[in-house]
Amino acid sequence: VPGADACDLSAITIPVQAHFGDKDNLAGFSDPEAAKKLSEALGGENQNVLTYEGVGHAFMNTTPDPYPDFEAREKTQGFPVLDEKAVAL
Repeated sequence: VPGADACDLSAITIPVQAHFGDKDNLAGFSDPEAAKKLSEALGGENQNVLTYEGVGHAFMNTTPDPYPDFEAREKTQGFPVLDEKAVAL
């Protein structure tokens, strides 16, 4: 989520749809608090900020790149392993 110094979120007039995981650990970027701030800042019609339970950052990625597997990605970055059900939303 860009900071106020990067752009004025209230000036966005086109539809926005954003997807976040409630276990996202990238504080200040895409964690649950950042998702909440984005939703509040957009606050307009056609602005849809969705938060999914039980998943973290990059939860829709079906490959663990650049890591050899999802376990290595989780160990290094703290992102939960792939949840096939979440990807099949």
